[in-house]
Amino acid sequence: MYVYMFLRKMILADQIFDDTYDATIDSLVANVEALACTEKRSMVFIDHKKSTIKVFHYNEDLSAILGLSQNENELEHKLDVEYNISSSEVDKYIELVNSYILDQGRDLAKVFYFTILCMRSTTEKKNEALCLKIMPYIYAKNKSLHATLIVLGIDNHYGVPKLIKHNIDDNSAKVYSCGAKSFIDENRTKLSETEIKILNHSAMGEKEADIAEQLDVSLSVLKRVKAGVFEKMKVKSISEAIFMAYKQGLIN
Repeated sequence: MYVYMFLRKMILADQIFDDTYDATIDSLVANVEALACTEKRSMVFIDHKKSTIKVFHYNEDLSAILGLSQNENELEHKLDVEYNISSSEVDKYIELVNSYILDQGRDLAKVFYFTILCMRSTTEKKNEALCLKIMPYIYAKNKSLHATLIVLGIDNHYGVPKLIKHNIDDNSAKVYSCGAKSFIDENRTKLSETEIKILNHSAMGEKEADIAEQLDVSLSVLKRVKAGVFEKMKVKSISEAIFMAYKQGLIN
């Protein structure tokens, strides 16, 4: 059996648990498996009190991409090979998620979950990125987190791994910025119409001075906007930005 090294990093064992009804937890686990089976999804149930992991793999689209049958014992190994989920960047995101859940997640008035997106490392095809939705699932009476639920799926993300925090109450989403070392509004990470126009013109081989003239901005402003594009897309050159924008369907 493959050892779940990646998933084990998500176990929050350093908690104090009061008495819980294990029979009730077992019933919820059965419900999760039934849901995964009937909805054709892949779900992971992490029991922090018992330090156990249960994987229910029924997502046919994910199986087709991985070339995997419904065998949960091989799932994480395949994910590591195809998506490099044990990378240092994803490890950092897991630490952030765990820290947030322990520090702020015990305010039960706050309803939230996290998404981690990882581009497939073995292909450049769209719509094959891995999406992990991480949800605090069951709290003990003393507000320790008893269980976490992870839903695995496919997304059209392209680029470096991405961490998003979703707040259910106000239907908002914030993206973690490595530069700011904090969560920022998701809209601040999306390219504006002007930024997309700059990439389109650049893709056609136009010079900066000509692009600035067409957009009626100074050359210094154009350069500043391009620098902002590089920061949003986590790239270092205009060619990388154009390639990523093409893969994301932002330019033709």
